[in-house]
Amino acid sequence: MKLILLISFIAFIFLCSSEDEPFGDLNYWCGEMPHPKTCYDFVPAKHLNSSKTFLESQFLNMSVVAAMDNAILVLKQTKRMEAMTPPGTEKGLWHNCVEYCDNAIFRLNFTLDHPGEPVVDPCQKDTEFSVVIFSIDDCKKGFERRRISLVFSLLLVRI
Repeated sequence: MKLILLISFIAFIFLCSSEDEPFGDLNYWCGEMPHPKTCYDFVPAKHLNSSKTFLESQFLNMSVVAAMDNAILVLKQTKRMEAMTPPGTEKGLWHNCVEYCDNAIFRLNFTLDHPGEPVVDPCQKDTEFSVVIFSIDDCKKGFERRRISLVFSLLLVRI
């Protein structure tokens, strides 16, 4: 459930943000997280050994892009699993998960700062992150309710 942890960390940053926009390198930002290792796992490789500093908004956007990239991978694998599953309850679960993943990607994209567009209110961003976490969790719970809990969890862990 690395993806859920990453999205939780993004929401955590929003909750802890101040009026002044701080900046720091990746060691600073990942060190602010409850689970720094997960932060480092999602940081693009080109930034790992860099002393480059990021404004809070830059780090947040980079984190959201990393979450979107992983959500897109989950979506692709979920679509593949849906296509391979014979008709029935399990196929319906995969179809629901495809919709949840698609919605998660849409909502993550909404929270990004897009040049020339109004900035999304931090409270709205936090709401969007909560919906994304709920969507992914709801997909997982659908499998758990049908006692096929390992399938979707294994898909998420591999990514």
